[in-house]
Amino acid sequence: MVRTFLEGLNKTEKLHFGGGNTDWEERKLGKFKSSESRFVESMEYVCRKDSSVELVGKDSVKDLQFMCHQLAEESEEWLEGWYFKLQDEQPDLETAFCVEELKRCCLSGYFGPQCSGCPGLVRQDAESKPCFGRGTCNGDGSRQGDGKCNCESGYVGKMCSNCDAHFYPVAQNATYIECDECFDGCASGCTAAGPKGCRACRSGYKMDEEAGCQDIDECQLSAESPESSEAKKCTKDHEVCVNIMGSFRCDCETGFVRRGKNAGQEGVHEDGDCELDVEDRSKPGLFPPDTALRLTAIVGLFGVSTFVFLGHRTPAAVALTIVAVIAAFVLDNHFESLVPESAKEFLKHSLP
Repeated sequence: MVRTFLEGLNKTEKLHFGGGNTDWEERKLGKFKSSESRFVESMEYVCRKDSSVELVGKDSVKDLQFMCHQLAEESEEWLEGWYFKLQDEQPDLETAFCVEELKRCCLSGYFGPQCSGCPGLVRQDAESKPCFGRGTCNGDGSRQGDGKCNCESGYVGKMCSNCDAHFYPVAQNATYIECDECFDGCASGCTAAGPKGCRACRSGYKMDEEAGCQDIDECQLSAESPESSEAKKCTKDHEVCVNIMGSFRCDCETGFVRRGKNAGQEGVHEDGDCELDVEDRSKPGLFPPDTALRLTAIVGLFGVSTFVFLGHRTPAAVALTIVAVIAAFVLDNHFESLVPESAKEFLKHSLP
């Protein structure tokens, strides 16, 4: 109610009586600022729907308007007295009406029935803020709540005056603190920004005396020690090791795709086997793998049929030669795994 009434005062601040002779009106009728006309016009803004929607949203506006109108009827006499007699003496209407008269509110930074100060608020220090300005005080500004601080991410403590475990203080004094997040490779917190600020390194990093926590390249270690079962990574067929900060992942070689129960899900890189991606178009060569397979099958069928019906005549030899050329092309451009085992066996026994 108070805010909508103040909105009315603000809207009528530059208005006048409307007679055209402002000087005469103010001498005869008094200042418009403290006139009955302005009070009446300002009261028309009280509990208006558009102002109420801005305060609480559309879902609660009906309930708010009902309570607002009820309070306005009960308090119109008090508002009129403040407007004509106390406006200059007590310019803060919200404090005068809500806190002192109705005792339904507290000043910002205070809570509960007695308007106790929120943790971190120092009355004598204008720079101090509830919960060090890094959290919200439960019940702040109302006669309710227990005053406990709900801290922002990165801040802990009764007054939100300390940095969380994986954060460090950037700036700090008696009433203020600013924390920033530690480097990702740190374990047990840090004292400053970057790898050098780490107290210790988490798994996947190693401590360097000069540079601090540095990423371990598990893929390089695997390549340098292929005989070591502990160091060896990505051991499935057609897998390649990809180093990432603090860890590694196993991807499929180009032209292969992972098949499995969880393959393809975000963050899943190792479930299932790497199988040929017959739809891949990135490989060099005259034909993509799936087209090459179809051509091999068709020409192979033609060659076998020719051999069966025409024996060792020239057409049969020509057909087998074509099959051999295509098979060699596929083996050279699309890996041996593209050629069916039956085709390999046939070519093994048929070619000279």
